[in-house]
Amino acid sequence: MEKPNQAAGTGTTTNSSHNADKATVSKIVAGDENSQQEDVPWKASRREWAIMACLVVIDVAVAIDASILAPVLPYIAAERKANSTNTFWIGTSYLLTSTVIQPYFSNLSDVFEHRSV
Repeated sequence: MEKPNQAAGTGTTTNSSHNADKATVSKIVAGDENSQQEDVPWKASRREWAIMACLVVIDVAVAIDASILAPVLPYIAAERKANSTNTFWIGTSYLLTSTVIQPYFSNLSDVFEHRSV
């Protein structure tokens, strides 16, 4: 980002390009040999919104998956008559199993091919 320059004789500052607060994307306008560069504000398309929605759903699912055992661990330990070490391994084995299985699901998505959003 460029530094704002102080206008000569005034107490205000100006930015030598455009307003730094607005996100702009450079777009090359095809024409003759001397291509012009035009600043166009970036706007998310449906595809980008769909990708962001999927990422949010995945983040929520991971957070729930990691914390789902905490409230039920005492009940599992009482049912299994387990001490604290065994209770720890019950939770760890669940998270370890889900971590090991994830690459296989990734391979399944490669086998059945990805579809564009």
